[in-house]
Amino acid sequence: MASAEVEDARVMRREMQKKHQKIAESLEEAEHTLRTLEEKLMCADDAAVDSIPADSTVLEPREALLLNQREESWARLSEFAVSAVQSASLRDELCRLMCETQRLSGELAKQERQHQWQWGAEPQPQSTYDWLRHVVCGMAGNAMEKSLKPEEELRHGDPMTLGSHLAFNGDVIPPLHQYWKPQSMDGSDAGKKSRGTRFDTAELLEDIHSFVKMGGKVMKYSRSGSPHRRLLYVEGKAGNEQLSWSAAGMLGREGRIPLRTVRQILLGRPCASTGSSLYYTSWGVVSQQENKTKITDFACDTVAEFEAWVLGISQLTGVKPTFGEPMKIQSETEAKWDVLSDAKKSFCAEWHIPPPVFIEAEGQITSRGKRSRHSGLRLTPGELRNLVKLDIFRASAMWLHFFAKGLVVNATITLYCHVEIRGMPKVMPKRMKSSTNVESSDGTSLKSMPLSSDRRENE
Repeated sequence: MASAEVEDARVMRREMQKKHQKIAESLEEAEHTLRTLEEKLMCADDAAVDSIPADSTVLEPREALLLNQREESWARLSEFAVSAVQSASLRDELCRLMCETQRLSGELAKQERQHQWQWGAEPQPQSTYDWLRHVVCGMAGNAMEKSLKPEEELRHGDPMTLGSHLAFNGDVIPPLHQYWKPQSMDGSDAGKKSRGTRFDTAELLEDIHSFVKMGGKVMKYSRSGSPHRRLLYVEGKAGNEQLSWSAAGMLGREGRIPLRTVRQILLGRPCASTGSSLYYTSWGVVSQQENKTKITDFACDTVAEFEAWVLGISQLTGVKPTFGEPMKIQSETEAKWDVLSDAKKSFCAEWHIPPPVFIEAEGQITSRGKRSRHSGLRLTPGELRNLVKLDIFRASAMWLHFFAKGLVVNATITLYCHVEIRGMPKVMPKRMKSSTNVESSDGTSLKSMPLSSDRRENE
C-alpha cells in the first residue's frame, strides 16, 4: 500500500514539474514583451512631452491613444501577475509532494525492515553478545563454504555431456582436482598422486563437526508445514549433545532435540515437492521421547549445507541417512524405468537415482573396469559424486551397489561411505579401514564425534 502511494506521489510530482516548466517559459516571454512595451511607452511619453502643439484640441486624440495603451499594458501586467501567482502555487504544491514522498519512503523502509525481521533476515545487532554471535555464525558459514568449495566448483563447473545426462565423457574419466596431501618418504610411495576428494578424508568430518557446533541458518517447517527461518546449531557436551534452534537475532532457544533420542535421519521431505531442487536439500530428524515419535523437518539453501548438516548429525548419532519415501515414477519417464531390471528399479526408486544416471554410470564403470588390472574400477564415493553430479548420499549408495556387484574398489586406504543399503554387510573387508576410528592427518583422533553405538555401550 505504501509503495503504491509513493509511486502515485512521484507521478504527480513529475506532472507538476512539467507544468511549472511551461509556466516559467511563458513568464519569461511575458516579461520580455512587457519590457518591450514599457520601452515603447517611455519613448512615446518623451515624444509627447517634446512635441506639445499649441492647439489643445490636437492633444486629445493622442492622449486618448496613450491612455488606451496604458490600460492595455496594465491588463497584460495583471494577466502576468495571475500567472505568477499560479506558478507560486504550483511550487508550493511541488514542495508539499516532495515532503510527502520522503515521508512515505521512510514508512516503506520501516515496513521492509519489519518484514525482514519476521522472516528471519539479518537484523541489526542489539547488544554486544548478539553482535558477537552474529559474527561467529558468519565465520562458521564462511569456513564451511570454503571447505566444500573445491567440490562445488567441480559440481558446477563446465559440464561434460554424455547422451542426455551430465556424467562421463568419451572414453576417459574426467580429471579430478588433486588435493594437497603430505607425501610419504618411502620409495614406493614417493611421487604418487593422492586419490579421492575432500569427502574421502577425515579432515572434512572435523570441519563439519565444527560447523554444526557453530550453527547456521536453515528453513524449519512447523507441524502445519509453514516455513520459518531459524538458526540451527548443536550444543552440549560430548555424549549429551542437543540439536537446538532459535529465531534469527533472538537470544532464547526455541526448541531442541537430544541427539541420543534420534532414531532416523530422513532425506527428501514432503515439505517440498518431489523432484524439485528444494526436495533434495530437505531433511528430517525422527526422535523418540517418552514413547512419542516426533519428526522435525528442515531445508537448506544449498547442497553443500544440506550435506554438511546431514553428515554432522549422522556422525554425532551414528544413524545413517535414508530417504523417507521412494521416488515416484512419472508417466513421461516410465519408459526410462522399463529398461531396468526389477532389482535395479527398486534400488533407483529407493535412493532417488534417475535411471539415465544409473545406466550411464554402470555402463561406463563396467567398460573401464574390464580394462583395469584390479578386480574393479578404482573409484571413491567422493569421486563418483563429482562424476554423476548427485549429492554424497545418493553417490555413496550407488558406490555400495557397484561394490556389491564387484564393479568398483575403493581407491584409498580408508573408505568413507555415509549410507547403508539393504543386503550390504555393515563390516567392510579387512583391507579397508573403518572411517569411524580413523585418525586425522595431525595425529588427533575423532573422539570429539562419538557415535551412538559407542554411547550405548558405555551406558
